[in-house]
Amino acid sequence: MITSAVPGEGKTTVASNLAISLAGYSSQKVILLEGDLRQPALANRFGLPDLRGLREWFEGEESLSRFLYRFEDLRLWFLPGGNPAEDALRILHSNRFAEAMNRLVGSFDWIVVDAPP
Repeated sequence: MITSAVPGEGKTTVASNLAISLAGYSSQKVILLEGDLRQPALANRFGLPDLRGLREWFEGEESLSRFLYRFEDLRLWFLPGGNPAEDALRILHSNRFAEAMNRLVGSFDWIVVDAPP
């Protein structure tokens, strides 16, 4: 989990670079998870605006796997935050999210979380 004391300190850059490095220099599977659901920035950083993500998964009935995106040529997957969520803590503290994280732990060698400041 990558976080910072205040916004603008570079945590999103560090999280994305760490995930890319782990995926590019090892044979392990890596997932980069957008944990800052109030101000998601990773999808835009990768030039992928308007991706559905955690918020839309939580509000619907679809499988979490429908919201995972893989970067070609890397063993790197991305789980975006989706549209900004006012109720981010409700999502992140839910049993449903905990169960989803347990499934991700079993599927990936590394989970890099870009957490809110």
